[in-house]
Amino acid sequence: MEGYRISGHLYYLRGRLKPAFENTLMAMVAGSQLSKEMIRQSTFLHAAYLAVFLGEKLKPKDELKALEEQLDVWIGEDWRELIGGTELEKSTVKPRSKYMPPVSF
Repeated sequence: MEGYRISGHLYYLRGRLKPAFENTLMAMVAGSQLSKEMIRQSTFLHAAYLAVFLGEKLKPKDELKALEEQLDVWIGEDWRELIGGTELEKSTVKPRSKYMPPVSF
């Protein structure tokens, strides 16, 4: 789960939104084997936040319905409140480019 989540975040930082979205979805699938209590206390929530954030940019609202329904199952009906915290929003803040080492992926 962590490998996919970090890969998704790095793709996002590089501006490659489609692979970032795909990797965050894979992170959630990998983490779905955890218990609900563990999911609610882990970095699964970061992956969920980034997936919703990117999904809203890339997909039409009707396609995001499946993601939202699955988040209800995996996290619980209060998933919007859990991923709406200010700490998770910081994960989508991109650092200045001069601090980012050149990486081509």
